[in-house]
Amino acid sequence: MSTIRYEFPDQKLNNTNLKFLYFTKSEYGQDWNSTPHFHPFLEILYVYEGKGKYIIDRNAFILERGDFVIINPYTVHTETSSPEFPMKYYIFGVENIKLDLAKSFEEDSDSKPELSPVFRDQEQIDKTIFLLDKIAEELENKKPFYFEMSYHWLCSLFIQFVRSNNLSFSQNLENKSATKEIVFVKQFIDNHYAFNISIDELAQKVFLSKFHLIHFFTQTYGLSPIRYLNKRRIQEAQVLLRTTDLNITAISNAVGFGSPSFFAKKFKEILDMTPKDYRKKFQK
Repeated sequence: MSTIRYEFPDQKLNNTNLKFLYFTKSEYGQDWNSTPHFHPFLEILYVYEGKGKYIIDRNAFILERGDFVIINPYTVHTETSSPEFPMKYYIFGVENIKLDLAKSFEEDSDSKPELSPVFRDQEQIDKTIFLLDKIAEELENKKPFYFEMSYHWLCSLFIQFVRSNNLSFSQNLENKSATKEIVFVKQFIDNHYAFNISIDELAQKVFLSKFHLIHFFTQTYGLSPIRYLNKRRIQEAQVLLRTTDLNITAISNAVGFGSPSFFAKKFKEILDMTPKDYRKKFQK
C-alpha cells in the first residue's frame, strides 16, 4: 500500500483577498442604456451569445461569442450591441484586485506588448458556459450552501481564465481613504501622462470644480494633480534617459512635455539635476 499526502497551505489565493461582489446575466433590449462609467473594482464580462462592441477608455473592441473582457478598476467603459445579433453576457465584479493585461514579451524588446482587454478562447467556450450556468443556477435556486457552491464555481472560472491566458493579478493598493473620483483622476494621469492634460479636463471628467479637485487630490496624495502629472512624466523620462539613446527633445515629446526647455526646468526642480547630467550619471 502506498499513500501520497498533500497538505493545503494556510494562505489566501495568490496572497490576495479574492472577494466577489456580484454576478449578473444581461441581454440586449430596447431599454439598453449605454453610458460610459467606471467603478473602483475589477469587472469581468463574458459574451455567451450575439455580437457587440466594448468601448474602454478611448478604444473600441469588437465582441463575439466566447470573448472575455477585463475592466480594471477606474477604467472608463461602456458597451453596445449589434441590433441584428443581440448580445447576451455574464458579468461579475471582484474587489481588491486588478489584472495585468501585458502579454509575455522580451525585456530588451523595443516594442511594448499590446494591452488588449479582450481575450478570445474558442476552445474553452463549452467549459466556460457550463461554469457560468452552474453559478447562475446556484444563485437562482438558493439551495443549502448555495453561496459556498457559487463561490466555488466563480473561483474555478476565474482561475481557469487567468491560467489559460497566462495572466497575473495583484492587490488594488489605492488609498482606501480616497474617493473614487480622486482615484480615477490619478489613474487617468498614470495612463495618459503623454497626452495634453489640463485641470479643466480632469475636473469635467469627475464632475468636480477645479478648486475641489485640487483640494481633495492634494489632501489624498500630497501634491496637486498638475504637480503629480509632471512628476509622473519625469519618472517616465528617467527610464528613457537610462535605457535609450533618444535625444532630449524626443524624450520631452514622448512623455508629454511640449517644450524641451520646460521639460529640463521641471526635471531639475524635481531631481536637482538636468536631464543631460542624469544621463551622464548612469552612463558612467
